[in-house]
Formats: sequence, structure tokens, C-alpha cells
Amino acid sequence: AVKSSVVRPSFSGSIAESAEELYAVYPYNANATLADGKITTTIPHEQVVPEGGNVDKSALLCVAKTTSDALAFKNVLGLVKVTVPGNMKIARITLRGKDNETLAGTGTIEVTDTPKFDATEAATSITLTYADNGVFPAGEYYLAVAPVEFKNGFTISFTKVDAKTALKEATKSNTVARNGGLDTKNLLTALSLVCEIYNKTDLLNWGANWGR
Repeated sequence: AVKSSVVRPSFSGSIAESAEELYAVYPYNANATLADGKITTTIPHEQVVPEGGNVDKSALLCVAKTTSDALAFKNVLGLVKVTVPGNMKIARITLRGKDNETLAGTGTIEVTDTPKFDATEAATSITLTYADNGVFPAGEYYLAVAPVEFKNGFTISFTKVDAKTALKEATKSNTVARNGGLDTKNLLTALSLVCEIYNKTDLLNWGANWGR
């Protein structure tokens, strides 16, 4: 016989004895606040995939509200799936909407059965990197995104370790639904090569490989 076990998460905190409702955010965010029944928190625009993983679990925002001792968490975000080929040394993946749609940032969430994120400080791009600024192994990866409609499409840039970027775009309307996903594999046009320099390392790599 094979025995199985269930790992149950634990939560800790304090609440006034007179309180009638309990709100919770997962993953834990020390900077999250509650006012007028709305949670203020942040969807990170820089997300890091751990070694051996395919998504930044700390970006998978869920919220809950209860009047008892049971918490039923609801997803706030959707997922965008990207595929990294095996013949490219990708160090960074960046998603942008063509109309500068809000994808992340700080905002408020009204905790209902279908929680909605309303940005107060919007981020219009999300960048995904691999553990310790390493190279993405070939495979499928996910960006956690605020629900959004890309009315005129979006772009995804795959920045290589030599700072050369393969830029792909989707030209038609696409939607990332809350609690849903968008697979970009068959949506993107052929790539074009550009150069995007974000930091000193990118500059040095560009100079060594492409700046001559």
C-alpha cells in the first residue's frame, strides 16, 4: 500500500476580537493593506523563475475573505505561456501590450468571487528572468498578468545573453482572463532581431559581440 499525505499551508496574524470579517492575501506580502473592504497590494513586474520551475510562485496572487474559520482563496491573475526554444540562450523574456495596457503594478482588489485588480500605479510590461540571472532551459514558462485585453496585440522579446533580442508580436486582439491563460505559441509572427540594453552586463555583452 502507498500512503499519501496532504501538505496544508499555515497562516498567522492578529485580529481584533470584535472583527466580523477576515481577509487574507497569498503569497504573503508584508506591505499589503486593507481599507474599506479592499486590499492594496502589488503584482510584481519583475518575476523570477526558480531553478527547475516554470513560474514565479510569489507572483501568483490570490485573496480570500471569510466570516468563519475557513478561507477560500480566489485567483486574481491570469497566465501567459511562452515557449523557449533549445537553440537560443535566453536570459530575459519581456511582455508588453501594443497600447501600453496595465499588466502589473500596485493596486486595489475588492475581494469577491471574481476579484478584480484596479491599478493605482500601473506597470505596462512584465519581465521574466531565470534563477540567479541564468539562462532559461528549453521549455514552457508562465508570466503572471493582471487580466487584460490586448486590443491591438502584444509583443514578447526574448533577450539573449549577448544582449541581442528576438522580438515577436501578435497583431490581433487577445484576452488574458482572470483564472485563465493565453498560450502565445501559435499567435506570434516571425521574429525580428533588435538590441535592448538594460544594464552594465548587457552593454558589455553587446560591445563584445555586436558593437564592433
